[in-house]
Amino acid sequence: MQNDTPESEKPLALLQTTFANMLSRFGHQLPDDDVLHRRRGRIGDDDDGDYGYGDVVTYLFGQDERGEYLDFYMRHRIAGDQHIRIYEDGSSERLEVISPFGPRVSDDPIENERLRREDREEYQRIRAMLEAKGFPSSY
Repeated sequence: MQNDTPESEKPLALLQTTFANMLSRFGHQLPDDDVLHRRRGRIGDDDDGDYGYGDVVTYLFGQDERGEYLDFYMRHRIAGDQHIRIYEDGSSERLEVISPFGPRVSDDPIENERLRREDREEYQRIRAMLEAKGFPSSY
């Protein structure tokens, strides 16, 4: 029997379950309608977060050689940031985040300047990548 369901309407149950499990302590789940229509979205509040955790999750759907995926970026003032890609089969991979620890420092002024320059370049590279995806950067 042939599956006549268009690619864009395939259920993504494993993806949704993986997302819910990853963010279970925050109570976050993807809205079914956003999943069905592969719509980008946002969960949380910049000030308080949905449950007082101070978190914001921004997500979008896409497709690559491995299949459909969901990329999400969670900004969290206590737990730190997470940037993760979840594939339709439920597998996931961590993506780059802006370091929550700030710039590296050294007592040696020359080394300190080199570290600061490298950190600044890395910060700008990751921030540009996040903004290109439409993920807001609060740094």
